Amino acid sequence: MHGYPRPGLKRAEWTSLNGPWQLAPDPELRWSAPLEAATAGANLAPRQGRERRWRAGLLPAPSFQLMLLGGLILGAAVLRFRDIAVVPTWTDEVRESTIALDIAFGRALPLVNVHAYIGALWNYLVAGAFGLFGLGPDVPRLVALVFGLCTIGATFLLGRQLAGPAVGLIGATLLGVSGADVLVSSRIAYSHSLTPLFTTLAVWLLPRAARGSGPSLALAGLSLGLAIQTHVTAVALLPAFAAVVLARPRTWPRRWPILGAVLGLAAYANVLLFNLSDRLRGLRQGLGAADLYAEGRGGGLDLILANARDLLLLQARLLSGAVDVRGGALDYLLDPLVVLSVGLFLLGLVGATHRVSRLPLLVLASFSILLILVNGKYELMPNARFLMPVLPLSLALVGLGIMDCARRLTAHGLGRAIVTACLAGVLSLASLARLESRMTDFEASRANSAALSTAAEPLLAIREPSEPVLLDQGLRQLSLDGGGHVHMALLYRLRLAQAPVASVELRRTAEQARVDQCANHRVVVQRLRRGTSDPLERLIPDAQARGLPAAVWVVRAVRPDEPTPAGATTVVHRPPVDGFSLAAAACGAGRRI
Repeated sequence: MHGYPRPGLKRAEWTSLNGPWQLAPDPELRWSAPLEAATAGANLAPRQGRERRWRAGLLPAPSFQLMLLGGLILGAAVLRFRDIAVVPTWTDEVRESTIALDIAFGRALPLVNVHAYIGALWNYLVAGAFGLFGLGPDVPRLVALVFGLCTIGATFLLGRQLAGPAVGLIGATLLGVSGADVLVSSRIAYSHSLTPLFTTLAVWLLPRAARGSGPSLALAGLSLGLAIQTHVTAVALLPAFAAVVLARPRTWPRRWPILGAVLGLAAYANVLLFNLSDRLRGLRQGLGAADLYAEGRGGGLDLILANARDLLLLQARLLSGAVDVRGGALDYLLDPLVVLSVGLFLLGLVGATHRVSRLPLLVLASFSILLILVNGKYELMPNARFLMPVLPLSLALVGLGIMDCARRLTAHGLGRAIVTACLAGVLSLASLARLESRMTDFEASRANSAALSTAAEPLLAIREPSEPVLLDQGLRQLSLDGGGHVHMALLYRLRLAQAPVASVELRRTAEQARVDQCANHRVVVQRLRRGTSDPLERLIPDAQARGLPAAVWVVRAVRPDEPTPAGATTVVHRPPVDGFSLAAAACGAGRRI
């Protein structure tokens, strides 16, 4: 007799005349058709017989789950919207936003982003936001915020896929209060801010594909292609895809793997076409970026070991929400909450590997190996973005570890719920406290953001439409947070206002050209009427002075010991010292960590 078990049957196994069978719940956890216990992909697909027991515990009703998730996303939005315009000060994200601005004005239709190994999807999304909501300077960051909130929802789906809705809610909560996600992926307007969403969706779909779902495999291929479009480091997911396809080669009709490959290639086709037509410029730029990131860190095995050390430290900080600036690595590694977070993560990873699927281990291992080989930047601001694509998965595994810890500590259902709530609450509150501590450290960022607004005010309010703006190249030496500088930020602001702007190399002495990275410099905004014997006119090179109208605006960097011109708008630039990739280590307590 070979009849299927009744839908309401709770047993994990069923025995027929042909031997043991294993029950396979559908995505809604309703028991349906049996599945053979031994399959080719048993190590990759979720182990269904144990999965039911693994999921047992906190299982709130679906409507209650949605209410909790909605409230969590709303709270996360409030957390991310705070100071979004001024913290951090504009980074080199404005280069990507400038491309989006050219698209919005119809001046360009690019295939790739600033770097040719990243596609232009992000630029078109921001251009669409400019068209819908106007040319506000903060529109790109609001786009990043929206997709960051979507990633929280994707984290819930991933956690529920791994071990039930309780794990999904814990993972989504930890991501919602994660200082790195608040300050980097949901705020800084990089194309890389999209990558966590697509990698999380791909990892969510892969276990479903490993169970034999052809459409999930095709959609996972599309998600992977979009992830690589937003940043090339997402190719680290390819081993996981290969493992799923090779482990169960006959599970799906042939059309599904082919469709998945076609959708993935289509999602990345614009980057491939550009690079094939331009002698693989993206590959050359990627290798150059890897060399630049490795500058000053040695080479060979020493570089690999240094990258591995810094990656593990940053991963521990991201898991625990330790985004605050401290004196050194030991200050983080000896923190009990960091140790607790890492321990719960490892417990969840071991549990997922043995009881659910080996896919999380494969994804994390391949991603870590790739970053160790090609990336030498591990400062939190803004280079935590390189680890953010696997942070949702990592936090879901922390949630899994919390659930397993609760089961080990008590067998009583209410006791498990209390232990789970306490552990998740402690980690969430600690993450919020460290985020608040880090926000207070952004004093220089707030001051520089206010200074940039003050400097741009006369250029936007007083300047006549026929008067161009000349930006001194020396402004490039005045660093802002995370790779930006004053010249880049003002150029972006003026282009948003469609003001005529040009860069000039003003004449200056060697002493005037020297910029002390640890000192507060001044940015002077001055209106120049030509032919009035103004000393400023002699600083403009003759080649660039030709063809200028009778009145121009000049924005230049001035050393602290230089006199301030009368009638000029002057603001003070404060160099970032602590916690940024460009922080000057020689400036007092300057720390890059």
